[in-house]
Amino acid sequence: MNRIIIKMERLDLKDVLDFFILTTNDFPDFNDDHFLESRAKKISNLADFITCRTLSGNLIGMIAFYMNRPPLCYITHVSLLGGYKGQGLFKEMYDFLERKVSLNGYTLMKLEVLKSNISAINSYCNCGFKIIDNDSSERFFMVKEI
Repeated sequence: MNRIIIKMERLDLKDVLDFFILTTNDFPDFNDDHFLESRAKKISNLADFITCRTLSGNLIGMIAFYMNRPPLCYITHVSLLGGYKGQGLFKEMYDFLERKVSLNGYTLMKLEVLKSNISAINSYCNCGFKIIDNDSSERFFMVKEI
């Protein structure tokens, strides 16, 4: 496995937008430039990030999350560059996130995922998330008590 650094940090709009552009193939909504830019702006202004970087500092993965409604931590975005998938990096980032939010007294994590994104659903289930059907034809909510 490549040597990497996982940490909690703030990302600015440029960092988020640049990374979103690199991962547009994973997110159909990102093909709309207006949506991409407004989502990057919202996340860079309001979210905290667990990042995964190479030793040289290149951003290769992120989890964007909100801790503004205790005891709920809401994961709003997860992405990893294609060449780094399947190496256990998402699990490492998630475990780091869970430790951080738990230390801050948060006891519930929630996210939303496309029903068609089977690999993401499996990854979340492997981390202990449970599916809650929200009557949407396209998405599931998933939750985990920590």
